[in-house]
Amino acid sequence: MVVLGSSKNNFAFPIISTALFNNKYDVRQISINITKFGEDYPKHYIGAFKRRFGRIKSGIFFGEGIEEDAEFGRGYKESVRSYVATTVNFHGKLLKVNISERGRVTIMDDWNKRYKMIMDFIDEILEPYILYN
Repeated sequence: MVVLGSSKNNFAFPIISTALFNNKYDVRQISINITKFGEDYPKHYIGAFKRRFGRIKSGIFFGEGIEEDAEFGRGYKESVRSYVATTVNFHGKLLKVNISERGRVTIMDDWNKRYKMIMDFIDEILEPYILYN
């Protein structure tokens, strides 16, 4: 697995794919089924939504357990999400995780030298939600 940063141009994907696999197509950008991830990992403290019906079409909520909010929770849960920040229990440790539908993942922890743990988190937690473009 190769983990890359994201940019608007995504020029790195074919370059790295060519270097590793001698073709431009084996390394590609992913997206994440953020709505399903958000359903499986509730109690969001940040949630961005889009393509919502009604007067409010898109937006971002900040708080604790925003999907349980009396006024906005139902509308948030029924909308298409583009970004979720929540807490995930990973091997007995609570991690604050921010995930976007375009594949950007931020883990709030001091993981500077724990690359294996990061790869394990991606394999064990995120893999079921990855959509290969």
